[in-house]
Amino acid sequence: MQRGQDFPAAPTLGAEIRETGRLATPLALAQMGTMLMGVVDTAVVSRFDPVHAAGTTLGNSLAMGCLVFGMGLSIALEPLMAQAHGAGEEGRAWGWWRTGLRVSLIAALPLAILAIALALGSESLFGISKPIHDEGLAYLLARTPGNMLLLAWMAARSFLQSHQVVKPLLVGAAVANVVNLFADLALVDGFVQWGAAGAGIATSASTLVLVLWLTRAIKREKPPAGTVVPPGDVGLLVKLGMPLGLQLAAEFIVFSAAGILATKLGENPGNAHQIALHCTTMTFMAAVGISGATAARVGEAVGMHRMDLLRVRARAGFLLTLMVMGVSALCFAFLAGPIVALFAPKSAEVARLSVELLGIAALFQFFDGTQVLVSGALRGAGDVRFPFILTVVGYWGVGFPVAVLLCYEGGLGLHGLWYGLTAGLMAAALSLTVRYLWIERRGIERLER
Repeated sequence: MQRGQDFPAAPTLGAEIRETGRLATPLALAQMGTMLMGVVDTAVVSRFDPVHAAGTTLGNSLAMGCLVFGMGLSIALEPLMAQAHGAGEEGRAWGWWRTGLRVSLIAALPLAILAIALALGSESLFGISKPIHDEGLAYLLARTPGNMLLLAWMAARSFLQSHQVVKPLLVGAAVANVVNLFADLALVDGFVQWGAAGAGIATSASTLVLVLWLTRAIKREKPPAGTVVPPGDVGLLVKLGMPLGLQLAAEFIVFSAAGILATKLGENPGNAHQIALHCTTMTFMAAVGISGATAARVGEAVGMHRMDLLRVRARAGFLLTLMVMGVSALCFAFLAGPIVALFAPKSAEVARLSVELLGIAALFQFFDGTQVLVSGALRGAGDVRFPFILTVVGYWGVGFPVAVLLCYEGGLGLHGLWYGLTAGLMAAALSLTVRYLWIERRGIERLER
């Protein structure tokens, strides 16, 4: 990709950091707001009953472990729409949105059915106790309508993000959180005491609200009447989406597998794992917001044929990520107790384990942020195959084997699982960074011509 001759010089790194931060802040808040619904579910159910809380952990792990395979299709829309937007082809970007929404809705059905099938067999497949199995299945069944809409929400998010229209994402997340909070309070241990199932219903209701809100916002970005809207190439979308989905699966499933192993260690380890995971996921969402902003801006630069702009935008995202994850590492290292207290766990053992896990999480914040940021830059550039391979090697060739070895053979239990996850994040971050620097030096071309 050659630098366009009719464009001004790229902005300074400082100016680009400010611009990336301006876009990333509402994206990060929206991501954190979306995840906050799961945190609220865990907090409310944890106060209700530890068995229901462990069931929620199981159901959530199975749901996300299956749906993640389809998420790549929604996320693949980001570079396609961002590059079209950067090239001034708004009709093509709109065509990709319509195609992506249709494909996402079709893909969601078999994945939701697979999650239910795994939940039904969780006793024999994973050695889960019957009480936790029953509550996990109840939670998953109640959450399934929301799971069917999850990929549609991600497709809508990709469209708005690629156009750098982020306010609806933030407001939508806020509205959905209000719905989720009141539904949790009413259904988990309020007007009725449905426990885990009540939390699943609350999640489905809030997801529906979020999808409707974002769809309404997207309609305002529709090209003017008369604009040619070529349909997106489903084959290209699948070609990009499959490696992205598998890359996400390599990460999500390793954490889901860790959640299942934590649940097998007992109710207290399972609950502590979920609390600590929610905390790290919230900081991870901040990095995801920066990654999304970087992917959109890198993709736009590719569409503009601006290699100089691409370089400075990628570096701005990296530096911004290091600053944010540095703050989160300090919070986990020195404020773990007050953070865990927000979940008000009934068991002192759960609180102690959660605090200790956050101490481990402080070690991997930089690696976690780096791997998701570089993945975003690679995604914006249209590079998806090698990142998938590198992620699989990092998580499953390094992270999971080390986690199992330390947990069982090393006798470290739950702590060993988290040390293994740290090793996997480190391996993925380093290898993805090397990959990005290599393709940047080689040169980057637009996905579509």
